[in-house]
Amino acid sequence: YSGYFLCNWKTLPNDNTKLWRDEKFPSIPHENACPLFINIIEAICATSIYDGKRPGNGFCDSVWSNLENTNAGIAYYSAIQKSSNIVELNDAWANASENLGYRRWHGENGTMSIWIYRWGHGMDPDRGCLHFVGTFSDETHVAARYTGQRRDREGRIDSNDVSDVFSLRKRFLEVSKKDKGLDKKMLEQIHNQEIIDDSIDITNWLCEPGVYESLNKPATTLVTFADELLIHDVDKHLFSLRVVWNRKKILGIEPNQSLSHIKKIVERFDGSEPLEIIPAGKTEDPVTYTFVHDVAPSMEWIIHSASYPGAQGGIAILPEGYGRQRKRIYCDSIASKSNNGILFEAKESESGTVSK
Repeated sequence: YSGYFLCNWKTLPNDNTKLWRDEKFPSIPHENACPLFINIIEAICATSIYDGKRPGNGFCDSVWSNLENTNAGIAYYSAIQKSSNIVELNDAWANASENLGYRRWHGENGTMSIWIYRWGHGMDPDRGCLHFVGTFSDETHVAARYTGQRRDREGRIDSNDVSDVFSLRKRFLEVSKKDKGLDKKMLEQIHNQEIIDDSIDITNWLCEPGVYESLNKPATTLVTFADELLIHDVDKHLFSLRVVWNRKKILGIEPNQSLSHIKKIVERFDGSEPLEIIPAGKTEDPVTYTFVHDVAPSMEWIIHSASYPGAQGGIAILPEGYGRQRKRIYCDSIASKSNNGILFEAKESESGTVSK
């Protein structure tokens, strides 16, 4: 499966608890820590710029052809051949205990269940888990299972707050207001449609022209890689509500491991025009680029982290406390000179830098 790129980032030669980072740019690997990393970037650039291939139009095949004859590519292909195959993975999932810690997925009676813990913040890593399991499992039915936040009483579908399937739906919608991210129009359908045999079928709505194509990322992931959203309470599991849809009817093809059923997504990116390099409008990206490549070097500032379009820098400022609940602060770039640190925040216009 040549479209699956593996980044095997090695640790420091003398310390296996720390990643081996580039000395100047700690948010990327050292060149000897992940040889495939640079090769993939070069192959993608060659594909998109020189070969004229675009996503959905021979892009992945062209990237692989530029990669497979390199030393790093050959080593990567060899590692793939030694990895667990689909049969072995499915056997492991089917025999795994549902109660093994906070296991994210397990197979049972032909159904693969993936536990979704949140919709917000891009639904990561839950969306990636659903992508992976929904692609490689051979179960005939995939269910995304949602109970809200386990450790937060206010954000959880608690058994003490439900008395029937209708109060379960009400509690789910209340939790979804706090845990923002799931498509609002899908939530409206769950709210308005009739519950029949503890299920809500939204297939007809999803088949309406333009509905599937306009879903946000969490909802698109659900519909493309799962067959239902299973909502239930914890920890007593008294009631369950199934939000179901017919994937074959929506996507136009039976879901399969060749991934041909995701064409409805990929085909939106077909075309012969080069990938956009210049921003369509005013953005922060050119400002950040100028800072990293011109301003900082001319002032002898050492760059440690820089944002890229659509994301944040690789280094965060952590406030006091512990765990993932801390509100991390990200700057567009972090630099230093001698013992002084520089925090850089880019704006798309001069007026954007002035507080009214």
